[in-house]
Parts: sequence; structure tokens; C-alpha cells
Amino acid sequence: MFGSVALLADGLHMGSHASAIVTRSSRVLLCFSAHILLDMRTPAALAAFYGEVRKTLECVYDGRISDLHVWAIEPEIYAAEAAFVSSSPHGIDDYYNLLPSKIGIVHITVEICHCPSSGCKTH
Repeated sequence: MFGSVALLADGLHMGSHASAIVTRSSRVLLCFSAHILLDMRTPAALAAFYGEVRKTLECVYDGRISDLHVWAIEPEIYAAEAAFVSSSPHGIDDYYNLLPSKIGIVHITVEICHCPSSGCKTH
């Protein structure tokens, strides 16, 4: 009889340790993923990042970005969506290849809108 009580107590002891480990791991994972999902960077960091993407895409070709969204999919790894208005549009790969790898965009969706006149940057 005392042997079964010892086994039961040992099982409860091990179960409480396992549940503490799972609870701690869940909390760490929740905090880690919340920073990514909620994009908890400072406004200055976001502005600099958007500025880098905008500058890269608008400086090479005649045109402007009319809509830009960038979000984190992992730490320092981003996806983006950009709408580009240009009088002389290029291929999507041309825009993707302009992005420097240092900014960490691994997936981008580009919408290219044709502007019939030159000087689309001012419209």
C-alpha cells in the first residue's frame, strides 16, 4: 500500500514540474510572438524602415509609391506590399531586385499602375 502512495506522490511531483515548464515555455513563446504580430517597434524605427524602402524604389525609376505596407513575419524578416505608379513601368522582378538584402524583405507583392504622363511623382 505504501508503495502505491509513493508512486502517486512521485507522479504528482513530476506532473507539477512538467506543468511549470510548459507554462513558462508558453509565456516565453507568447511574448516572443506578440512582439512580431503586434510589430512592437518604435515609431522612429518604423519611419526609417519605410523611408529606406520608399527611397530605394522611387529613386531608380520614374514613379512613386502610392501605397506601402511592411510587416514582420519573423524577427528582422519582413513581407511587403507596394503599389507603384509610373509612366514607364518595369517588370516586378526589377523592383524586387532593387531592394537591398540588408532590410530583410523576403516576400513582396508589387502592384504597378501606369501613369500616362511623365512626372508621376507629383500626382
